[in-house]
Amino acid sequence: MKFTQTVEPAVEKPLIIAAMQDMGNVGNIVIDFVNKSKKTVPFRRAESTEMSYVLDKGGHIEIPKEGWDYRYNQNLIVFGGGAGQPKTTEELHELCRDVISVAKK
Repeated sequence: MKFTQTVEPAVEKPLIIAAMQDMGNVGNIVIDFVNKSKKTVPFRRAESTEMSYVLDKGGHIEIPKEGWDYRYNQNLIVFGGGAGQPKTTEELHELCRDVISVAKK
């Protein structure tokens, strides 16, 4: 996993909402709705460094980027809403540890 932080969010005791993409895409739908309705701003990004598949684009291949955003507003931190899922158990655990680490700050 690769983590990139652009700013330090100015929040105190925020409510944290975290969700990953799932079979029915419900996690992404909820995260997208919360981000739009609460006008959250991105401050951190998690990206998978594991390649799991390629897309055949009729003569050339494309390697999709998979990642998830951390966003915030005055009293809320939102994680998720990206594309794909962690590829390995280790990658999933690393991502979960990072979400917990951000929550503890």
